[in-house]
Amino acid sequence: MSAPIYTAADLGNIASNLAGDYIQMADIDLTGMDWIPLGNGYPDTFTGSYDGNGFTISNMTVGSAFLPDYSYGGLFGSVGGNGYSPSLMKIVLLNCNVVGNNLIFGGCLCGALYSGSVTECYGEGLVNVAGAAGGLIGDAEATYSDITIDNCAFAPFKNSCSVETEPGNTGVAIGGLIGVTYTYRLRTFTITDCYAASPVIPGSSDPSNVMGGMTGYNYGATYTSCYYDETVSGQSDTGNGTPELTALMQEQSTYSGWDFTDIWQISPLAGGDFGYPYFKWMAVSGPQCKASQVLIDARSGKPVNFARH
Repeated sequence: MSAPIYTAADLGNIASNLAGDYIQMADIDLTGMDWIPLGNGYPDTFTGSYDGNGFTISNMTVGSAFLPDYSYGGLFGSVGGNGYSPSLMKIVLLNCNVVGNNLIFGGCLCGALYSGSVTECYGEGLVNVAGAAGGLIGDAEATYSDITIDNCAFAPFKNSCSVETEPGNTGVAIGGLIGVTYTYRLRTFTITDCYAASPVIPGSSDPSNVMGGMTGYNYGATYTSCYYDETVSGQSDTGNGTPELTALMQEQSTYSGWDFTDIWQISPLAGGDFGYPYFKWMAVSGPQCKASQVLIDARSGKPVNFARH
């Protein structure tokens, strides 16, 4: 039976049993906390299951100076490893901030993913780290076990989004959803029915940096029916997701094969001003970002701001 998570204290206590199974039972606000990621690299890695149960985790801040160099940034620092099949599902992270030159990998959901499944997870906020940066996941490597990621998104639901790297760093990988996807030893790594709508901004123009609207660098992972907003991201790469203009990203017909019966919905069909797809179980009350109000194109090298109403 999964242990219930009601409070920020319950969430932090997962660190004492990274192999446990958990289910979130209430919205959790981490305002004012310096969040310590759960797990910080193999073998200190999360290997259990976490069901967000459709509740939100909001205002998470990772990257305070007390974290050591080469830390992994996110709600989870690292997830999975040899012989493990962890599961992350229905986790919603709103207004997260994963920022710091002491973070080698960073994403709102997890810094690094080494095995298991990620299903119906959503993030928004700012990711700005020293190495591999992704909206949801920094570094994802199917090293010893398979990985599946499906029906996930990084987009500005109630607050703005941006994926960046710290100024001056070189040899980094930056992606709207995932920084790096890598497959070893004939393992299977699939990403299906996912999208990203975030600026992707490198900390320098060094040619060793690699960037993508969905993923910065991919070796061997397979992307199916994945999309990213090329207007907002400032990227136009193909193969790791299909680039689309903002107007098309707000059309249900763009998302070939997606489940808009049981999993996704999209405005204006579902009401409200948020133009991108979001999960049917996500609450839409309160201010939402208007995706059509992109004030500055990411190609200018400046963050994109979204007006709130």
